[in-house]
Amino acid sequence: MNIGKERKTQLYFRDDNKFKFIKRELVFSCLVEKTGDALKRAWKHFYGAQLFFPGYKNMSADSVSLGFARDIILDPFNKIPSGEEAGEKPKDKNSLSKWIAKIAMNQRHTYHSKRKSTKKEDMINIALIGVILIMIIAWGYKFAVG
Repeated sequence: MNIGKERKTQLYFRDDNKFKFIKRELVFSCLVEKTGDALKRAWKHFYGAQLFFPGYKNMSADSVSLGFARDIILDPFNKIPSGEEAGEKPKDKNSLSKWIAKIAMNQRHTYHSKRKSTKKEDMINIALIGVILIMIIAWGYKFAVG
């Protein structure tokens, strides 16, 4: 288990009517499934939708979030309010698209704010700009002479 990473238990239902309890990492309020460092799938995590699981045999008691293979929000008991706010689930298909787009934009801004350029990248960019300028001058000279 990685230190400093919050993990939550998800009761994951598959398409073949089987289920299992999985400890998933909580990243940007989503339970995520990763392959290495690459994000494979994610489910929105709402604290209001967690259910208490008293434990069974070798599984300890825990708060459990429900997840399904084909849905990013599973709320069969209607515990999450519907609306346009951050802590609410989308009302309909149109608002779901806007909701997902908003999450994608937030991730894009997060990525761009963390990205740092290096001297090596800057030098390569300057060299490529220089090559383009030399090509433009050569084409201009060829056009003017020929």
